[in-house]
Amino acid sequence: MTDGSMRHRPISRPICIQEALSELARVHELEQARLLRVASLLRLRRAPVVRGARGPAIPPPRSRRELRGCTGLEEWRSTAIEELRTARADGVSIDRTLAELARSRIESWPVAVSIAEAAHDLGPGMESALALARARLAGGELEDGLEVLLDLLERDPLEDHRLAALEIVAVGLEFAGDLSGSLAFQEAALNSRGGGLQQAVPLLVLALRVGDEPRTALASERLHGLDLAVPGVRSRFEAALSCVRRSSGPRAVGEGSPGIGLVARIREFLRRNRGPEAEVAKLVLGR
Repeated sequence: MTDGSMRHRPISRPICIQEALSELARVHELEQARLLRVASLLRLRRAPVVRGARGPAIPPPRSRRELRGCTGLEEWRSTAIEELRTARADGVSIDRTLAELARSRIESWPVAVSIAEAAHDLGPGMESALALARARLAGGELEDGLEVLLDLLERDPLEDHRLAALEIVAVGLEFAGDLSGSLAFQEAALNSRGGGLQQAVPLLVLALRVGDEPRTALASERLHGLDLAVPGVRSRFEAALSCVRRSSGPRAVGEGSPGIGLVARIREFLRRNRGPEAEVAKLVLGR
């Protein structure tokens, strides 16, 4: 007599060794591409200042998974060496660029764009495109970086990738001096799903600088009522302020003397507002 439970048991497909090995190689390839993307970001942060000029402060990756095990150079190196060791043990090919970076000092690494290009060649995808755009914009290749981002946006990316692309485009346009274009992309980022405090701060800064009342009101509304006494909220707010401080567009916040009209507008704004939005306004004034 046949057991009823046996009649419904699915027939397992024979394991294909070649398919399993191919999938294993793909896992290592994706991890090595991720490590190259992070290396590009680390290289950007160590880039020397040329003739006193700073590049635009590009927002870092939004995904925690992207930076997993790579919070700093030493942790990145440890993670990279472990990946190389495991790949060798599994008989999987190793990316030459990654191997060279793992055993050399960061000062001798190639420029961030070269590392990002290696990551894109190894694992093309949205995260690699974003990493390449970050590197190009930070390296002063504004037109090429924006081209990568606009192409990405045309491909209808996932929400997180779309938000990241919008943020980076806004920073690049501001650095290029296109403040109206930057405002439009910052507003789009704030209004995107996932947009919030980190997008409202730079939008408010730029809107105050150019006297854009509707966008000033929009960003202020998003910040109004935030409880900065909550540690997590305060840390995210400070991170957003820090990113704005590092910006180096043609009229960087806190640099030079604000015009009389700007000072008057912001003082009126401060008279009517308190809390996080007031802290942002004071930053614009350079206090």
